[in-house]
Amino acid sequence: MENIALHIVMDDDITGAKWQIKKLAEIGALNKKNTATIKKYAKLLEPAITADITGELTTHLNKVDKMFSPLGTPLPPMATAQVMEVMAATAGNSAMMINTLGNNMLGASQQIYTDSIIQVSNEVLAGISTPTAARVKVISEWTAKGIPALTDKANRNWMPDSYINMQVRTQIRATTTELTLKRSEQYSNDLVEIDSHIGARPGCEPYQGKIYSLSGNHKKYRPLSSTTYGEPDGIFGINCRHNMYPFIEGVSEQTYKPYPKKQTEQAYKESQRQRELERRIKASKRQVAVLKKEGLPTDQAQKTLDNRKSTMNTFINDTGRTRRKSRETI
Repeated sequence: MENIALHIVMDDDITGAKWQIKKLAEIGALNKKNTATIKKYAKLLEPAITADITGELTTHLNKVDKMFSPLGTPLPPMATAQVMEVMAATAGNSAMMINTLGNNMLGASQQIYTDSIIQVSNEVLAGISTPTAARVKVISEWTAKGIPALTDKANRNWMPDSYINMQVRTQIRATTTELTLKRSEQYSNDLVEIDSHIGARPGCEPYQGKIYSLSGNHKKYRPLSSTTYGEPDGIFGINCRHNMYPFIEGVSEQTYKPYPKKQTEQAYKESQRQRELERRIKASKRQVAVLKKEGLPTDQAQKTLDNRKSTMNTFINDTGRTRRKSRETI
């Protein structure tokens, strides 16, 4: 964003078509800067993502193996061939994800820059705005939206931080589920328990805090296949925060319980509202940061930011929820 803004604010003489032509000719130089920026942070990002996923998998598998300990002689630790294979795939997936993110952002930033130059030039030449006002307006508009890392099939734009968090969480959940199922198969264990948390999404809420049969042949417990398992917005699906653990009949005690449906639904609505307020605060912070970096007026953007922070304060006080300031950080 700072790279794009810098090219927009350089050269004050916007009195003719020459400025627009000159600025559009700078796309190649801008792409080089953005590519260098992406490469710089990708070197830090890839090992960090791999470390996060590895840590989560190791913690989960240790817990699973501890649960199976009452069955007698433990099987060899899963941190052998299977886990090493998963870890190698994880590293490859992380690199591919970051590469996709970078390519998408490069394409989006080029389009943002082109549209911005044309808009600034047209407004100034038409006498609608002064050069400074036109620049403040256009930079405020696209910094509020951000530079998307992905536009999905529903035409929703995912910001880089949200995109990475979603991908990492989904990958962790898919892998822990896969390894838990494999371990249960090795121990010939048919039952699993799904943990529970307040505010679960609709696709997960009916199934959390319950025990299920993997084979579907148990007389007491329903089959796992009767849940939303395997659906994108279902249990263990995209962005799901639930975990699956082995349940050994006659040995294990049920650890998790379902939450009341109305309480969960209300908490889910509040969580979605909080995410929305967090996104708005980050949008305003991006505006203020980029405008300030380029020496442009920030009065209106700062006022909007202060109002959005105030709205968040009121929401937190009214609901009693915990404020997650890390989610408001750009």
